[in-house]
Amino acid sequence: MKLIISIPALLLFICLHGYSQDTIALSKYLGNLKTVEVTIDGKKYNFLFDSGGGATFIAPSLIRNSGREIFGDGTGYRMSGEKIRFQKTDSITLQLGHTLLFNQDACVWDIMSVLPTDVPELYGIISLNSFRNKILTIDLSHSRLIVETPLSYRKKQMNQTLLRSRFASGITANELDVLISIPRQHHAYWFLFDSGNLDDLLLSHSTAREWKLESGVDSLRNRLSTIPFHIGNEDLNVQAAANDLIYDGALNYDLICRYVFMINFISQEVWMLKE
Repeated sequence: MKLIISIPALLLFICLHGYSQDTIALSKYLGNLKTVEVTIDGKKYNFLFDSGGGATFIAPSLIRNSGREIFGDGTGYRMSGEKIRFQKTDSITLQLGHTLLFNQDACVWDIMSVLPTDVPELYGIISLNSFRNKILTIDLSHSRLIVETPLSYRKKQMNQTLLRSRFASGITANELDVLISIPRQHHAYWFLFDSGNLDDLLLSHSTAREWKLESGVDSLRNRLSTIPFHIGNEDLNVQAAANDLIYDGALNYDLICRYVFMINFISQEVWMLKE
């Protein structure tokens, strides 16, 4: 009788507390760009992982070969302000590791159209939007993503710093960008969390002028000196550049790689831990 009672109790404990996180490996692509293996309808594809990608993008060829419909029209913007036109598909599930990511609709666009012709083919972009109902740890220095459980999230919270952040869903609510507040001159400047930015830490020209790093009006990229930069509890000196941006600035791969970031998309919180 004791055994009969204890088995359901044990199963309940495992369901609530024992389910482990899902660790998803990232692979090297060009420079510091990272790819992730995505399974769709039992077939494996390489997608770019880009935390500043905004939306989940899938190649038109993949959608056509899967027998799904491509329809509609949409518009997005790169951080430079360049317009991107795309179409859509609906009801598609992506599998990363053991994690299933259902997309009510996904953007259909060929990422290879903006990449060199002689590089390995990619079939889409996995962005933060792909994880919008999850808790995700981004650990670029160890080339991995970790989908957290509520229990693992609570444990990790104790050693991390909560960042002031914003979650932006785009003009049609099918995107998700995370912006981090950077304090300077008694103001909050909002920087895109962009692992795909392989450039220096980027400031808009307006931000650079207000920080007294530039003078006059400029529309070209301008490399600045190493600047003091505060994020979380950290005071850094980072190489920066000013450019035309639709944001106050953009974090880059080098800075994001120094830390482990945990993003709770359910409660819309971003936590940072020094690596």
